[in-house]
Amino acid sequence: MLRPLPTCHWAAAKSSLAAATPHVCHAPVRRVCSSASSRQDITGSTRSLAGQRETVEQLLATAIKQEDYKLAQDLKKQILELEESDELLQVHRKLAAAIKEEQYDVAAKIQLQLRELEAVHGPADLAALATSSDVVTAGVRVRMRSFYIPAQSMPSVSQSIFGYHVTITNESNAVVMLQTRHWIITDEKGHKEEVRGPGVVGQQPVLLPGKSFEYKSICPLKCSKGYMEGAFSFASLDETDGNFKDGVLEVRVGRFKLSTEGESTA
Repeated sequence: MLRPLPTCHWAAAKSSLAAATPHVCHAPVRRVCSSASSRQDITGSTRSLAGQRETVEQLLATAIKQEDYKLAQDLKKQILELEESDELLQVHRKLAAAIKEEQYDVAAKIQLQLRELEAVHGPADLAALATSSDVVTAGVRVRMRSFYIPAQSMPSVSQSIFGYHVTITNESNAVVMLQTRHWIITDEKGHKEEVRGPGVVGQQPVLLPGKSFEYKSICPLKCSKGYMEGAFSFASLDETDGNFKDGVLEVRVGRFKLSTEGESTA
């Protein structure tokens, strides 16, 4: 059960947040601390659990910045309790853990469970997603990091431009070549677009064991938030004849968030 914070601590937290992040709406915070039954207030709120968690995380960051560690500890407990109540977040974490441990049969079952939940709750809870991902498939690691490009965006016409930085590292003992890409792009309204094509940025890089390839690209959205995921298809070098075998390996790209509130660059 979520425990309300002491009134004096919440007053200090709200004051700190107002000074540090004036754009944040304080109404949900008042609902969290105004009743002895905090859990009911949170679940009854029009905001998602993840949205509530995001607000408390902002308060936590402010408390740490101002060295109010007693308040920070109380806020951390609130966050942990919110996370335990967030079914979508828990399933996302189970899926990430299964993939990291290369338990792909388990990951497939969890993925089905996740799709059933998303059919009920809508697309991925964006507040629960990070703007980065790190997934290993059969020894090939793909790290993603997104960033917002305000200089190329036009908020007045709902046009947001995001960049993403990709790092592909061959941690296997084989020589592999990237052949194709497949992106699935979903915006916060649930609109989905798929992009397929040969290579990346006009290249089909060959990766020796231990080597990496990096590149950057952009993704436009007609809203302020969304997420990307997908896969790269790799061919593996056959040492017996020196040729690459087409489509041997499908390397997953973990889901990551696109957000105007995330990291930005000119």
